[in-house]
Parts: sequence; structure tokens; C-alpha cells
Amino acid sequence: MTDSEIHNNIITKCINLDWLSIYCVEPNGVVMDAEYYKKLGWTVECQPYGTTIYAEKFKLMNGKHVFIEIERNPYSLRQNGGIFEKGSCHIRLSNRTCYQYNAVQLLQDFIAKYKYEYKGISRIDICCDFVKFDNGMSPQKLANDYMADKVWKVHQSKIFAHTMDGDDTWRVKMELGAFGKESKQGRSWNSLKWGSPRSPISTKLYNKTLELQNNAGKYYIKDAWVKSGICDLQKVTYDYYDSKNKTHELRSKQICVAPGTAVKTEIPIEEAKPIDVWRVEFSISTEGRHWVDICEGKRIDLDLCAFQSVQNRAYTFYTCAEWLFSFVRAEWYKNKNGNKVKQRTNRCHKFQLFNTKFLRHNYKPQRVTENEDATRTEKLIMNRLMKRANDPRLSDEMRKACIEVAHDINTEHQDWYLPDSENPFIRTTLKEIKIRREKEEQNKMQDSATADNWMQYQKDEYTVDQLNKNSNRWKKHNQLQIQAERKKLETYINLVKRQVENYKKVLNKEVSLPLNIEEILETPF
Repeated sequence: MTDSEIHNNIITKCINLDWLSIYCVEPNGVVMDAEYYKKLGWTVECQPYGTTIYAEKFKLMNGKHVFIEIERNPYSLRQNGGIFEKGSCHIRLSNRTCYQYNAVQLLQDFIAKYKYEYKGISRIDICCDFVKFDNGMSPQKLANDYMADKVWKVHQSKIFAHTMDGDDTWRVKMELGAFGKESKQGRSWNSLKWGSPRSPISTKLYNKTLELQNNAGKYYIKDAWVKSGICDLQKVTYDYYDSKNKTHELRSKQICVAPGTAVKTEIPIEEAKPIDVWRVEFSISTEGRHWVDICEGKRIDLDLCAFQSVQNRAYTFYTCAEWLFSFVRAEWYKNKNGNKVKQRTNRCHKFQLFNTKFLRHNYKPQRVTENEDATRTEKLIMNRLMKRANDPRLSDEMRKACIEVAHDINTEHQDWYLPDSENPFIRTTLKEIKIRREKEEQNKMQDSATADNWMQYQKDEYTVDQLNKNSNRWKKHNQLQIQAERKKLETYINLVKRQVENYKKVLNKEVSLPLNIEEILETPF
């Protein structure tokens, strides 16, 4: 993609980062806390509290504005049976810094200067602010048509919507957050979000102008809009009615108006030409960094270089939009029974909201499974259970129950979080194989015997039939023993499975566990 093609596509848009946090490891042997940066001359603003993951949280200031926020000193260290390695931390650019043209370069220079070990992107939000789509459609019409079931989203379309009047009846189950208002003209939607809180990528469409009216202190966003040419700022006066005192008051405020219509003097709000700036935003987590080239099948991983320059950010945004922000006109047909059935989306008419024809490659997120990583709480529970399972003070039944519960949680997450040596089913299988091999060796020795045994047989004057009879009797005895052991094992496994189901029910209900489990974990859930 050439620079001229990018320029033509972003000339009436403002593409920026809205969130950027990375996972790093501090240099070995260096405690890089707030005091460390104070000694280096930084102005540090310490938080009196940490987070659910880190014990410390502080901000590095650039003048009177926040530059970077650092979370460090994790509670759960790998050396203590936890998750994080020593020195782990998360570094996040402030929202104001994200809107600088060289935001990624500033972050890279910071971690290089202080010798952090970069591990990867934790979360990054890339957004595009505009007034109309490239095809001339207004974002407000798209939002209203989508909620009226006139258009459908092609990908990431599992949604669940809550309307203003409590009507939650929809054609499909949805994972969607929607906000709007009721008026005489109908229902107007100003915010849509696709994707669950744990989705690797979530998509948002919302009225950014409306949001900024309620969130003061972000003038730098409006300044970026003016520099991009999508709007101007105008001071207007309006009549304010105080319902408590029943008085009228003349007040002024700042609004966004169409480019070229702003004047230096204040004007009545009725004479202004206000516009709404909308935003499409993609929030990408660690899992969402992996994409696949649809044509060539090659996998690429989004890294900081994909967001380093204006051109790179534009290319990344349009690549995401091609797959994650695709819509078609709603079409229906009647089946053989005369029922109205939804047409397949790949047979419906697609309308192009963003001009992405210049993209030379089409990518899609590498999301081939619905399996999810274990949460921090689940990892801590598994590690604590395995630790208690090795406590000799507990009875064998309690230790086995600890192992089985930890294994059940591990199985839900594809057996990634417990070593195979601690897997009770694998250990049982290996033990069975070992016992069976020993029995087979004994049977072989009984059948073939040794010279000494033959000498003993000759002394006792055993016949060949008697020897064969004794050998078969020995085999049968071994088989009966193995069957009995297997029966005991199956009975025990069924007992443990029932106990695991009881634990899962308790966990799902989010109530206190039975006393015996609290004793196992030493601390209540």
C-alpha cells in the first residue's frame, strides 16, 4: 500500500491508539519501584493501592500530565507455585500519550533506556474517528438499522442486546452491549459493542462526541480531530433553565461543527452547524494478536511495529475492519413449509463501509477454538490443591480428592497447567502397564521355566499335562486379580467424579465450600 493510497483513505478520518499496555520483566537484580524512579529525577505519583494482580501501582509524570503507568510486584510468583516470573510488570501508556503521533516509539525508547525485557502486547485499542463512512452512510443510520434487524454483521455476530424498554427478544443469542434513547421519532442507538469481556478481540461503534460531553479533560482528542480536518470547534451560547430555582441563565460551551463553519466569536447555538463524530474501535488482547493470511495461509503476529507510524496504524485498522466490521443487507426467504427463514450472510448483499480495496492481503483472526485459558484464580486453586496433596498429614482420601479436583479444573483447559507426572489418570495407566508387564514376565517364566525349575519338576515327577494345568491356573489367577483391581479403580473414579461435580456446583453458585475443602486449602474461597 503506497503512502498516497493511505493518505486518500485517512484524509477525513483520525486513526489513533486509545490504549496500549505491554508485559515486561525488570532487569535481573534491580528493584524498579517508585523510589527507584524518584532517585532518577522522575515525578512519581504513587497509588495507595495496587491491583488484583500486582501489589504496587504508580505513575510517571511528564510535567503535569501522566506519561506512563506501571504495575509491578505480582502477588503470584512462579517460584512460590504461582504464575508470574520474578520481576514481571505491566507498563501502560497514558491515554493522552496514546494520541501523540510517535506514541509507540516513546514506549519503545522507555523500555530500552531502562533495560526492560519486552515480552509482548497485553492489550491495544486502535480506533478511527469520522463523521460518515466511505460509502456516505451515517453511523447513526447503521446503528439504528442494525438494531432494527435491517442489516446483519457477518463476523463476530453472536450478540445479546438489552433495549431501553426492557424488550430482550431477539432473533439470535447475542453478546452485545447497546445504549441509546427513546424519542418521538423512535429508538436511537448511540453505542454498540460486539464480543464478550473475555473475547480476544472486541468491536465498538459509538458516538464519541456524546461520550466527551460526559467525560471532561480530554481536549487533546478534539484537538486531534481539528488537526485531521474532520471538524472545527465553536464557542456557542445557550439558554440554561434551572428547574430547581425556575430561572433562566445564559451559558456557553464548546461544540464540534462542520469544517470551515467555525467563527472566532461566540454565536447562539441555533446558528451553529453541530456534527457528531463517531468512533469504530477494535480492542485486541494477547490472544487476538495472531492473524492468518486468507490466501496464503501464513500466520502473522501483530507487534508494536504494526502501530508505530500513521501509515502502519491505518493499514492495521483497515485490515481489522475488513474482517471484523463487515455488514450485509438483511434478506429472508420462505422455505418449503412457508416459514420465513434468514438467508445465509454469504448470499446477502454486502455494502462496503470502509474503502479497503487497496489492501493487497486479507487477514482473519486465528480463532479456531472456543477453549479458554485458565483464570488466575483457577491456576492458584490448582497449585494450592497439588501442594496440599503432598502434605503427609492429610489422609490418603483427602490427598486423592485434592489431586482429582485439580485435575478436573486442568482438564477443562486442555491439560496445560499440571505436569503429566501429577496427572492421576496417567499415573494410574502407567502403573497398570507396569503391573501387566511384570505379570506377563512371570507367566513367561512359568511357561518356559528355567533349568532349576525343571530339575525341581523332575524331582516331583510332574507330567507335562500337570505343568500346563498349573500354568493355566496361574494365568487365570493373575487375570482375576487384575479384574478385581480394575473394578476397585472404576468404583473409586466414579466416587471422585461425583465429588468433583458437587464441588463444581458449589463453585458455580459462588457460596462457601464445605468445611473439609476449606481445611484442605487452609483458607476459605
